[in-house]
Amino acid sequence: MPPTLAPLVELSHHRWVLPLVAAIGSGQRFAVLLRQLDTNRQSLKRALGIGEQLGLVTPNPGYGHPLRPEYLLTPRGQAIAPEASEVLRTATRAGWSELLTKKWSLPVLTAVRLGADRYSKIEELLETASPRAISRALDELAGPRLIRRAEPCAPRPRYLVAPAARRLARCGVALAEVGARAC
Repeated sequence: MPPTLAPLVELSHHRWVLPLVAAIGSGQRFAVLLRQLDTNRQSLKRALGIGEQLGLVTPNPGYGHPLRPEYLLTPRGQAIAPEASEVLRTATRAGWSELLTKKWSLPVLTAVRLGADRYSKIEELLETASPRAISRALDELAGPRLIRRAEPCAPRPRYLVAPAARRLARCGVALAEVGARAC
């Protein structure tokens, strides 16, 4: 039985939540996060709010001194952070970091790695994804050859993780497993 992908979907739902969890580490200030993530203030505020809602990030209760971090990871965030960092490092090294900012890319890649080799199986694993979202993610992943279509002309193609993306897919599975345990 594959791990539930709900925590991974949750982390991937907003563009900046996964990078935020990876960047906070043992604590961070807003201005530093803004620079590290190379985003705007509004997006970072939204990501911090979502991170709080998901139980990953919390404002530092002891904040007040200018050198103390403003935001900390919760225990759940601390459990997920190492795997989130590895996913981002792997994607960045391969030049796929822009692709991971798309909502369904990592969950679809992970679903295929877990054995969902047909569209219907991917749809089963990613219950909240619309058919259009899955189709778009498959097309986006096929473009840079992260996923390949076995039997491309068949009416029901099979999907496989391309050799170049196997490490990233393994990282996605590990993140899904840790996320499921940390709930």
